[in-house]
Amino acid sequence: MSDPNSILQRQVNALLTRVAQLEGKPVSVGVPLQVRLAVTRPQPGGSYPNPATNPDSYWLRFTDGTFTEAQGAQTVTKYQRNAVPTVVARNVNGSASFVQQDSLVLAVRYSNRWWFSYSAPGMNLYPVYFNAALTRGGSASVTIMQWNAGLGVLQATGATVTAYDVCKSGPANQFDIGYVVLNPDSNRYEIVELPSRTGAELFPCYFNGDLARGSNVSANVGAWVAGAWDLSGNPQTIYDEGRVGPAKQGWRGWVFLSPTSGRWELLNIERSPLALWIEYTVAVDFNQGTSPFLVNVTRFWEGPDPGAQVFVANVGPPIAGKYVFRGKAGSRGRAQYDRYTGTYRNDWTECPDGAINEPNSQSMASNNPPPPATPPAFYFPGAGTGF
Repeated sequence: MSDPNSILQRQVNALLTRVAQLEGKPVSVGVPLQVRLAVTRPQPGGSYPNPATNPDSYWLRFTDGTFTEAQGAQTVTKYQRNAVPTVVARNVNGSASFVQQDSLVLAVRYSNRWWFSYSAPGMNLYPVYFNAALTRGGSASVTIMQWNAGLGVLQATGATVTAYDVCKSGPANQFDIGYVVLNPDSNRYEIVELPSRTGAELFPCYFNGDLARGSNVSANVGAWVAGAWDLSGNPQTIYDEGRVGPAKQGWRGWVFLSPTSGRWELLNIERSPLALWIEYTVAVDFNQGTSPFLVNVTRFWEGPDPGAQVFVANVGPPIAGKYVFRGKAGSRGRAQYDRYTGTYRNDWTECPDGAINEPNSQSMASNNPPPPATPPAFYFPGAGTGF
């Protein structure tokens, strides 16, 4: 270890610096050191400590391992030397940093005892379960996963720690699984791998409030539980960057976690709960002071059956107490469903003289609905026909 810039030398120096902090005195210069690779093992005749009762000290089994160094790279090889643990060493990272069984560690004998840290390069990779969502470059609570040999699966039964996205590989969702290492320099768990984020992961959402077009609102993002979407929790702020809205409280939609912005972006909202378009005949005479008026549905499209009869809102705002339309029982008409207000709004209605009254400002012709079989001449209110 003559090269002060070598990876091994820097790791040993970092370990001794931490030892000096724990002992409250400077490192003695020139003291011969024993540097070994070791594996954490259960106490002979006992069990391995668990995260809840984890002390600072662990039993170590030495290996005949070597660091093979080359410029810019380093590899580690190891094989078992001792059949059973032979020494107890103190974890310089403290009891808050739980060390998994069979972890390869760097051990140094100093000040009449053995010390170790997660310093063996490339060997301290641990799967973790995200307890909360991670934003790009942020941090999140994670639980270290341990192997359950009986079930043959990884389970989130280890220590709960904070993982830091130093390399900005996020974002990540709650319930994701990734990998972290314990950086011996920062003494923090740092993220090295996350699930692929392509923008294709879609989640249903439930709006907790009204969404204005181009704005944002709180919504519960669904979690897949027992073969079904659960929308009862996990509130997130949803952004309508694509101007899909507006939406009302209680509506549902689809969102994705943008890999670029790290925000939940709204992709789509539920379609009209009733047919978008209906054709009708007026059920009861109505005049320009009536809104809504009752109609018999004769045809519908672009959505579910609205039923045999619905109420249709007359178009306004009323001028001198009058709306736009009036009609006789049996007159034909067409209306469009306004999903935001939950009502049908009138598009046109035949006048008693057989013409159609359809105001330019309310025309829905740009939506290209099917035209009437034999459309009569158009009548526009205010054109002097006596309406």
